[in-house]
Amino acid sequence: MKKFLALSCSLLLVLLSFGNTIVVKNIDELNKANNAAVPGDIIVLQNGNWNNVRILLTANGTAEKPILFKAQTAGQVRITGNSFLKIGGSYITVDGLYFRDGYAGDAPVIDFRTDKKNLANHCRVTNTVIESFNNPKRMDENYWIQFYGKRNRLDHCSFSGKLNMGVLLAVILDDERSRENFHSIDHNYFGVRLPLASNSGEIIRVGVSQHCEFNSNTQITNNFFEHCDGETEIVSIKSCSNIVRGNLFKECQGGVVLRHGNYNTVESNIFLGNNKEGTGGVRIINKGQWVVNNLFYECRGVGFRSPLSIMNGVPNSPAHR
Repeated sequence: MKKFLALSCSLLLVLLSFGNTIVVKNIDELNKANNAAVPGDIIVLQNGNWNNVRILLTANGTAEKPILFKAQTAGQVRITGNSFLKIGGSYITVDGLYFRDGYAGDAPVIDFRTDKKNLANHCRVTNTVIESFNNPKRMDENYWIQFYGKRNRLDHCSFSGKLNMGVLLAVILDDERSRENFHSIDHNYFGVRLPLASNSGEIIRVGVSQHCEFNSNTQITNNFFEHCDGETEIVSIKSCSNIVRGNLFKECQGGVVLRHGNYNTVESNIFLGNNKEGTGGVRIINKGQWVVNNLFYECRGVGFRSPLSIMNGVPNSPAHR
């Protein structure tokens, strides 16, 4: 009898460790599930076409029991039309969405905040695709991903075909809630971006000039960049204490640019130029930069597109110089 009671108690504890699984088939049901979610819940988005949806996730999980919003089948939940995803809670994971045949307007496609007050912390977007999700007019600028808050992660995702103005992924450091953030951008694919013939064609930008003396501590690791030709800066670092490590850059007309900020690390990356015109590597400005153990193969950029270039900074300059 004692063994039976012990087994029953153990089974009860196991059952209590899991939350509810809720299947939702439209945005109203998703909003309702988000508002009612408790740590450990799994909200499953039913396969199909989710058109013109503004997804705002504000639930709060815990480190032990995150809240999972997942596609019923990865790649079969298609987000189309004028749509976007905003995350403003904590310990939320989003898994398996496919953004295609649509646009986000002025908003980012994926934003790690719902508004200026509610930022995401300890949240994750994984196994998700944004493909050719462009505003109708090329000059209508927006980001595809915008990071705020702290310790958020973007991993095992695919991004390709951005045609309109704007950085693909931006890490924002506009106040203390988003500095020393320790975000992780890892194991993603960044595909074709055609030459923009303008500024703001970066794939990743960490910080901006006026925030260049703040530590971001963002980690960009183990990603694959292929034919990212939007502009000369593929990864633009404009803050301090970031890590760019273990990435593969294949035939990209640009490089990793330590544009502003100090004490950044660029380590163990591979730059495969394969004799393509304009292919570069690392451009270094400012102090304390650590660039080590990188491979530059048949990169054909010259000047500030060179495989390795060290530029004169402007002493005692304003941040934007």
